[in-house]
Amino acid sequence: MKRPLSLLLALALTLSLAACGGGGQDGPAAQDTAYTAAELAAALVLSQTDRPDFYYVTEADSVFSAYAVLYLGAELANEVVSGAICYPVGPLASEVAVFELGEGSAGSAPAPMAEYLTTRTAAFVGYAPEEAALAQAGQVRVLGRYAVLFILRDRDAADAALDAALSEDPPAPVSLDSCATPLAALEEPDDGPDDSTPTEPARTEPAPTEPVDTDPAPTEPARTEPADTEPIETEPTETDPTDTEPPQTDPVPTGPYEYDHDKVLSALRGTLDPASLQPKNRAVYDAVTRVFAEILTPDMTDYDKELAVNDYLVFHAEYDPAELTAGPIGVPDPDNANPYGLLVKGLGICLGYATTFQLMMDALHIPCLTVRGFAHGTEEHAWNLVELDGDWYAVDVTWNDPIFTGWQPDRSTRLYYARLYFNVTDDYLRQTDHQWTQSVPQANGTKYAYHG
Repeated sequence: MKRPLSLLLALALTLSLAACGGGGQDGPAAQDTAYTAAELAAALVLSQTDRPDFYYVTEADSVFSAYAVLYLGAELANEVVSGAICYPVGPLASEVAVFELGEGSAGSAPAPMAEYLTTRTAAFVGYAPEEAALAQAGQVRVLGRYAVLFILRDRDAADAALDAALSEDPPAPVSLDSCATPLAALEEPDDGPDDSTPTEPARTEPAPTEPVDTDPAPTEPARTEPADTEPIETEPTETDPTDTEPPQTDPVPTGPYEYDHDKVLSALRGTLDPASLQPKNRAVYDAVTRVFAEILTPDMTDYDKELAVNDYLVFHAEYDPAELTAGPIGVPDPDNANPYGLLVKGLGICLGYATTFQLMMDALHIPCLTVRGFAHGTEEHAWNLVELDGDWYAVDVTWNDPIFTGWQPDRSTRLYYARLYFNVTDDYLRQTDHQWTQSVPQANGTKYAYHG
C-alpha cells in the first residue's frame, strides 16, 4: 500500500550524505553557473539516451510549492527562488528535481532530499523491485545556489552533464520544453467506469489455463484430502430446498459505494439474495462466481484451490500504476483497495489484493486472515495468512505480482515470480522486509509450502 508522498518518513537516512554531496559544495559546484533551474533539469534529462517521457512543473505552476515541501521540508521550501521537477507517468522511479535557493540555503538541502529518496525507495519495494533499486541509487548534489536530486539510470552521464554546466566553457543551455512536456498539457485522466457499467479488466497477457501449472518445476508438497470433499458450489445462489429459511433479501442500497465483505460473502454462500447487493458489490459477487467456475474443479484440495486463486489474481490484475507516480499526474483508482477494483477493473493496491484473496478464501471455507503491517520500515502493506490442515502459511499476493519495467518475462518466469510469496513462513517474511505488530497466528507450516 503506497503511502501519500506528503507523509515524509521519520527514519534514519539510509543513503550516505557523503555520496549524496554532503552538506556543502561538491567539487566543481563551488563555481556557479549561468544555467537556470529549468536548464539544469533539461541537461539532466537529455543526458539519458534511454529515458521515459517526462512531464515537468516549475515555480510558475500552482502545485510546485507543495512538491517543493516534499523534497526540502516546509522551512527550506520557503527559500526556493525557482525550480523544475521532472517525472514520468506510471510506476517509474526516474525523476529530476532542481531548486534554486536563497543565499547560503542550498547546503541545508541534502538531508531532506536524502530522506525523500528513502521515501521513494520504500514506495517501490516489493511492488517494482527494479525501480526500488533505481530509487535507492538516487543522487543529491549541491551546486552553488542549486540543490539537485536525480534518479536516473545512467548516473555517470547525469553527473557529467552537471559538471559540464558548471565548467568554464559550458555548452549552450537547452530549453526544458525540448525534452519534457509541461504538466498543464496533460489531459485529465479517466476516473474509470461508473457504478452502472462495470467492465472486465483488459490484460494483454492471457491467464494460465491450468491453475496449478508447475512450470518451472517446483517440488509439489505432499497433500492430504481435506475433510470436506464435497465439490465447490459454483452457483452460490442455489439453496438447499430443505432449508427452512429462504435467502435474506435486503433493499438495494443507494449512495456512495462501500465494499461490504459480509454481504458479498453471504450472497456467495447462498444466504443472501445477490439481487439485494449494491451494484458494485453485485459485480464483485458475479466476478467471484465466474472465476470459481473457471478455475476450480471438484477434485481440488484446499491447497489446489488456494494456488488457483493466487495465480488468477496475479495474471488478471495489476498494481495501480498511479499510486507509484511521483508527481500529481496519475489519479489512483478510487476502488483500488477493495475487490471491485481488483476483480472488475483489474487494478489494486496491496489492500485490494489482500481483501480479494480474503473474500475468495472465505467463500471456499478456507481459514484466512488479513494482516496489516509494513514494508521497508514504514511503508504500509497488507498480506494474508491461510490455515491448511492445522498449520498457518503466509501469502503476499501483491508481491507475487511485481511490476516489470525493464523487460517482459516469459510465462514460466512469470509463474516463478507469481509464487515467490505463496505459502511462506513468518521467518521468510521478516527476511524479505515485512514487519507487523498485529497479533496473528504464527505462520510456520511447511507441509504445503510452495517450493518454486
